[in-house]
Amino acid sequence: MKDVSQLFKTLRERLRQADRFDLGQFQIINLDLIKARAGDRWSQMRNRVFEVSEHFIGQRLRADDVLVRCEEGFLIVFGSGCAEGAQTRTQAISDALNAFYLGDEFFKRLNIRSSAVRLDPGALVEFLQSSGAQKTCETNRDAGMRSEPGWAVEPLPAAVFDPAWDIQREVIVASFCVAKRRSAGDALFGYQFIGSEGASVLGELDLAVAERAIAVLNESWTAGRPLSISFSAHYRTLETPAFRVRSIGLLKTIPESIRSRQSLAVYSVPDGAPRSGLQQLFRSTGPLCMPVMAEVSGLRSDLTLYEGCGVSMFLVRLGATARAAAAVLRRRQELRRFVRNCHGAGAKACLLGVASALTVNECIEAGANYVSGPAVGRRVAQPPPPRRLALKDLPAGAREHVGG
Repeated sequence: MKDVSQLFKTLRERLRQADRFDLGQFQIINLDLIKARAGDRWSQMRNRVFEVSEHFIGQRLRADDVLVRCEEGFLIVFGSGCAEGAQTRTQAISDALNAFYLGDEFFKRLNIRSSAVRLDPGALVEFLQSSGAQKTCETNRDAGMRSEPGWAVEPLPAAVFDPAWDIQREVIVASFCVAKRRSAGDALFGYQFIGSEGASVLGELDLAVAERAIAVLNESWTAGRPLSISFSAHYRTLETPAFRVRSIGLLKTIPESIRSRQSLAVYSVPDGAPRSGLQQLFRSTGPLCMPVMAEVSGLRSDLTLYEGCGVSMFLVRLGATARAAAAVLRRRQELRRFVRNCHGAGAKACLLGVASALTVNECIEAGANYVSGPAVGRRVAQPPPPRRLALKDLPAGAREHVGG
């Protein structure tokens, strides 16, 4: 059995806890499934799984937490200031790490099994031995992952922004916040490949992106550069009470004077959502005191379901391909009817994913209020401040080029 006396001594010195230790255990399972697919690259891929997991967990540690690497996973020995409790923090980290791996096509079969326990010093030594504890990890919470082709190189999603153009005023007024991840060297945006997964996957993604967007927002306003962001939340994130509370609580950390100039877009609202549940969800965002928008699934969606919900704008995604642009031309009457229905409901209409000059013109003719997509501007890591942008100056027709 491995001698862990030196490791235990290190923990005692760093934590100075005399009578009990709160631990979170994380076991990486289903590695055998990855081994079968990795072939000769198995050793390299296994090491990479542990490296990324170590970095990911390390980003969520506090100053007095200690991360320990074991044979099949990791242990966190929580510091004395763990007010939420070991079980709560362990579960949150586990959910976030599982959500991250689900976003990668190659590693989505991995699963992180977690548990929390409180031990006295003697039991801690036995626990370290049985877990195959190897070393404490010197995690750098500010370090980014280096880029390597063929692997998910962003353990945390980034926030990138789609500028929105006010048609009538010809002004860039705000930017839609979008998640950006990487899988097998490719960039993934929004909810690509995770739309059918559990609410915890979507919820953790939305919370992580909101945290990054808030940091961008605070930095900009502090520097005297006011801007407006439309934060993103999947319908199933807000449909889940725990994530709804966390999401609203996070957005309320924005000072109210700034928050009133931001907005929240609820994405992927299903046509089959029950009226009572849908209305309750949107009304629950009232304490935010910020405009709330709803992305509906198509031009024929029933907007009467939202009566009395306080929805200020309806979004619909037209698509950024040539085929999608042609479809808009064929369905121009439906587009115009959709815009009329939005206005009849006391809301504005915004078309997402607009990529061509023809589509922009159709949106203008239909009486839409806003458009967003490659025809307006490329995705960027830093959202632009409000500025005038005339119709003739739109980069319409250009292929989408993603930045950030």
